[in-house]
Amino acid sequence: MNRFVFAIHRGGSSVLGGIAKNCALAAGEPAVVLGGSACAFAETGPEGAAMRVRGSDGAGKADGAGKVDAFAPQLANWQRHAGVFAPIRRADFFPPAFFRPGDRAVLNMRDPRDCMVSGYFGFLRLHNKGLDNTRRAAMYRRGIDEYVLDDLLERYALALDNYIALLARLPGIRVLTYEAMVGDFPAWFGEFCAALAFEAPVYERLVARQAAKFDPPAQEDIDQHKRQMLPGDYRRKLAPATIARIDARLERQLRHFGYR
Repeated sequence: MNRFVFAIHRGGSSVLGGIAKNCALAAGEPAVVLGGSACAFAETGPEGAAMRVRGSDGAGKADGAGKVDAFAPQLANWQRHAGVFAPIRRADFFPPAFFRPGDRAVLNMRDPRDCMVSGYFGFLRLHNKGLDNTRRAAMYRRGIDEYVLDDLLERYALALDNYIALLARLPGIRVLTYEAMVGDFPAWFGEFCAALAFEAPVYERLVARQAAKFDPPAQEDIDQHKRQMLPGDYRRKLAPATIARIDARLERQLRHFGYR
């Protein structure tokens, strides 16, 4: 049995990957820690041929000026591995044919409006030399509203649509939420372990230690990945007109995942 942990980008995916790895170790199973390597699984064929199917010059990345990537996931790359795969940040990194009867999977969703706010600080300040990168610094100076609308909105629209399609194809995937994870970690972790068929000793061994990761910071720190943890941050950071545009563009996706 393989276990798959999907997590929307900027939805605590790195922490979630660590939790999944610790669960695998506690259960005596291999952990396939993906991080950015999930991209390589998706965009590179068995002979190394590029399989990126849309965009070619940084598209879909923080310095891609609003362009969006899509990927053709390579089944052969995934078949070389087994165990607990985490975190898988995009549905189009994953070939559904790799999901077999008896496998288990969760998708940890977060309000995409909060993800985009987190992306402004994370993608631009913390990734790839941060603001020492002149292009990222220029994008940061444009401000959060322009960056979210011009550079992130369509990327998240595509990511959400891909997850909706994956859930329709693989209805056994259990959907959990970031909001529950940070609001009541022990309860969320119980659902996580149950969905992935980790037995009770795994939960009991790890719950207290993992819960400590969700102690909220005393104050917001924009130079930390754990910047702040309170849901609804988009209401505090984005202009009302920006929120209205996002809500209009993502109305269907927000309703699908219970955020409208």
